[in-house]
Amino acid sequence: MLHWLWNLASFVVVLGVLVTFHELGHYWVARRLGVRVQRFSVGFGRPLFKHVARDGVEWVIAAIPLGGYVKMLDEREAPVPAEWRDQAFNRQTLWKRMAIVAAGPVANLVLAVVLFWGAFVLGIPGVRPVVGEVVPGSIADKAGLQVADEVKTVGDRPVKSWTRFSLLIVEHVGESEELPVTVVRHGETVSLQLPLAEGGPLGENQSPLEWLGIKPWQPRPAPLVGQIEKNSAAERAGLKPGDKIVAIDGQEVRIWDDIGEYLVGKAGKSVTISIIRDGKEMTLVAEPGHNKRFPDKGYLGIAPKLDQQWREAVAKLRTVERFDIGEAIPRAIDRTWEILALSWKGLVKLLTGHLPISNLSGPVGIAQGAGQSAAVGPAYFLNFMALISVSLAFINLLPIPLLDGGHLLFYFVELVRRRPVSETAQMMAMKLGLLFMFAMFVLALFNDLNRLG
Repeated sequence: MLHWLWNLASFVVVLGVLVTFHELGHYWVARRLGVRVQRFSVGFGRPLFKHVARDGVEWVIAAIPLGGYVKMLDEREAPVPAEWRDQAFNRQTLWKRMAIVAAGPVANLVLAVVLFWGAFVLGIPGVRPVVGEVVPGSIADKAGLQVADEVKTVGDRPVKSWTRFSLLIVEHVGESEELPVTVVRHGETVSLQLPLAEGGPLGENQSPLEWLGIKPWQPRPAPLVGQIEKNSAAERAGLKPGDKIVAIDGQEVRIWDDIGEYLVGKAGKSVTISIIRDGKEMTLVAEPGHNKRFPDKGYLGIAPKLDQQWREAVAKLRTVERFDIGEAIPRAIDRTWEILALSWKGLVKLLTGHLPISNLSGPVGIAQGAGQSAAVGPAYFLNFMALISVSLAFINLLPIPLLDGGHLLFYFVELVRRRPVSETAQMMAMKLGLLFMFAMFVLALFNDLNRLG
């Protein structure tokens, strides 16, 4: 329950900040260009908070935090007093209207730069991209990647973490050309070429690393029992914290991962577990339960004891992407542009089938990401907010009626034809846009719930 409350609170913070800044863009430019603003609302539906300022603007926080709007004086919506008509939105020149509409997405891009800058100054934590396993016959295998290689560049861009590496790989999924990468192997830099054409489209629920055929290197805990769930198969069998598991059904256990491999197909069946306790070897009999996450694997209900050697190995894998205050500014601008370009490429890959439609995330997915990033730390949370801010800007710039990009499309047509798009045509397009956005929302929500299982 607390987990979901944490995610919800993080989601509200993320969306509240991003939507507020987006609408402030519209508001600020509208006021500077002489347009009268009537209402500034964060959220939709019933107002939870309302304040009328001296200038007549109604500031509102509404119940449904899935967006916001700035209501401007407009003769198309209600009669306007003669003395205010020059302040009505519909009376403004085409360029002023375009500037006001474009200001929202631009504000989100500016905010993204600020957030990336803050994240870079604090230092974004990550895990060094060290290869732990290469699947035979995979793209990575054909490129010559080896266990213990540490990736340093993808194309001409530096890589310091698996998160960064995965993002850059997604950008190139579906391409026919080979992608150059450099790795450090035994202290020497080695140049390789990833044959991307061998991979085809990204599969459903497949990560970029799985698509390449790579598993990250991670320290393997020793087979020492650290924790035991109550009423679990392990507790019923008599296992205790501190026990060292040395064999299962006569098969030697050397590392913790061996336990999971030996329990495949053992759910509901008796297994013999050989352990060492207080220097003495003992044999126990357990009947593993069923694992909801991995139904083909028996479940004992134990967790490993993480010793000092394991902790030191984990510490060596940690990395931080950090820049000083001055250098962080161009880095933040570059990262914002890079993510915006990646958003466009991602959309093209979705439409061409190179990325699965299941990659779309909705409010539940964003809430999970917000909660997880907030739990990691402030820099990671700022980085997450910056990514969502760029996505919000990109989505709003799409030429879909109902969005800012849809309005800009109408204005572009007006610019070419030298007369506005008819009210009837705009209303019809708005209805189609609403249906399309609702369908996308339902699809994204379905993906979210499907990922939850």
